[in-house]
Amino acid sequence: MLTASLMIGTSVSAQTYKDIDPLESSISAIDTAFRASPDGSGHSVLLALRKLRDPAMTPIFKRLLDSTEPAIRIDAVLALGELDAEGVDPFLLKKFPPEERLVALLAAIDLELISEKNLRIILAFEDLTEVERINLYIGGGNALLSAKDARQLFLELQSSENITTRVMAAVFLAELGDGAALETVITEIPDLPISTREYIAAALADIGSRHPLPAAIPLFQMNHQDTSLSRGSRLATIDAALNSNSRKGLRLWQQAATESTNSGDRMRLGVMGLKHGIRLEDWTAFRDERLFNKLIAQTGEALAAGQDVQSAAVALVKARNAFLLEGALSIVEHCNDPAIQRAIRREIVELAVEDERLRAVASRVITDLAFEDFEYLPQMMQRLREEEDINLGEVAMLGLLNADNPSVARFAGSYLDHPNRTARSMALVLRARYTDSLNEAELKQLGEIASGAGRVDASTRAMAAWLWLQHSGQREGAVTRIVGAA
Repeated sequence: MLTASLMIGTSVSAQTYKDIDPLESSISAIDTAFRASPDGSGHSVLLALRKLRDPAMTPIFKRLLDSTEPAIRIDAVLALGELDAEGVDPFLLKKFPPEERLVALLAAIDLELISEKNLRIILAFEDLTEVERINLYIGGGNALLSAKDARQLFLELQSSENITTRVMAAVFLAELGDGAALETVITEIPDLPISTREYIAAALADIGSRHPLPAAIPLFQMNHQDTSLSRGSRLATIDAALNSNSRKGLRLWQQAATESTNSGDRMRLGVMGLKHGIRLEDWTAFRDERLFNKLIAQTGEALAAGQDVQSAAVALVKARNAFLLEGALSIVEHCNDPAIQRAIRREIVELAVEDERLRAVASRVITDLAFEDFEYLPQMMQRLREEEDINLGEVAMLGLLNADNPSVARFAGSYLDHPNRTARSMALVLRARYTDSLNEAELKQLGEIASGAGRVDASTRAMAAWLWLQHSGQREGAVTRIVGAA
C-alpha cells in the first residue's frame, strides 16, 4: 500500500528541473527497487510497481530474482505470480533456500497465488522442510488436509526431533479424528523451557489465525492459563481460539475477559470479538469502568440484537482510539447494512477533517468505498475537495491510488487543479494509470513528477516514472537498460 506522500516527499525547483532528463530520472526512480534500504523504500517501490500489474515489467521482476537481498527476491517471485494466470511458478521457489522459501510460500498462499496443482508440485520437492510441508497442506485447505498423504505426513512427523513440529502435526491429526498424539504432546509441553513454550504458542497462534483449529482448543486453553507466557502470545492464542469458529473457542474468549485484571487487555479482547463478528447478547465480561470498554460492550450487544448498531459504532469512531476505530471498521464488515456502513465511514472522514491522526484511516475508507460502495464515493471525494485544509486532498488521492479499480480515474480531473501540489501530482498519476493518452502538458508534468518535482514519496514517484515511460513511448528501451544495469 502506498504511504502518505507529503511527509517524506522530495521536490525539485522549477529552476533546476530544466536541467533534468525525465528519461534518466525515470530509470533512476525505478532502479530504487533493486536496492535494499534501511527505510524500506526499495520494498515500497516494488509494491507500487506491482500494483500497476503491467506485463511489460516481467523482465524487471525476473532480473530482481538475482538480487542479493532476500526480501527483494521474494517480492520479485510474488510480482511474477501476480502477472501469470497460473500464479507463482513453483520451480522459481525451488531455487530459494528453505527459510526464504517459507516466507515466500506463506505470502503467496495469503495472496492466493498458488493453485492446488502447484502446491502438489512443491510438495514433491526433495528438500522441503517439515515446517514447509505442514504449511503447504494448511495452505491447500481442506482438500489437501483430508488427503491420505497428509495423514501419512502428520503420522511421520510424530517422530520429529522438533517438539513444535510434533505439536502442529498432532493438532492436524486431531483435526482428522485421531487425538492420541495430541494427548501425548499436551503432557510434554508444561515441562519444556519457557522459551520453547513461547515458540510453540506463537507458532500455534499463527497457524490458528490462518486456519480454523477447533481440535487445538485444549492447547489454546493451556497456553492461555500459562501466565509465564508473554502477554502478546496469550492474546494471540485467544484470537486463534476465536478463529476456530467453535463454542469452546467462544467460551475461552469470554473466560479470558472474565479473568483479566487488565483493562487494556479487556479492550483488546473486546475489539477482537468485534473483528470476528461475534454475536453475543451479554458483553458484561468486557465492560468495566473504562469508557472505551463500555463502548465496545455496547457495540457488541447492539450487533447481537440488531438494534442501535449505527449509534454504537459511531460512538466508537468518536472515541478516536486506534483499537476502537478497528472495531468500528469491523462493524462495517459484519453488519451488512449499507446505511450503517455509510454512517460509520462518513463519521471517520468527518473526524479526519479536523483530526490529522485519523487521516490514514480516512484514506483506507476511500479505498474501501472504491471497491464496495462506488455510488457513495463521489460524496466523500467532494467533501474532501471542498475543505479549506488542502492536505485533505492527499487523503482522497492516496485512497484512490490504493484502489485497483479503473473507475476511480473519473475523479482525477477534479483534483488536477487542487491547491495541494502533492494531491495534484497524485491525481495526474491516477489519470495516467487509467487513460490511453496524455496531452503534451500532462506528459511534461508527469515527467517532472518522475524526476522528483511532484512532492510525492518514492513509491508514487516510481509509478509516475513507469507511466511516463509508457506514455512517452520509451518503456521498452528503458526496460532493456534497467535490466542490463541491475
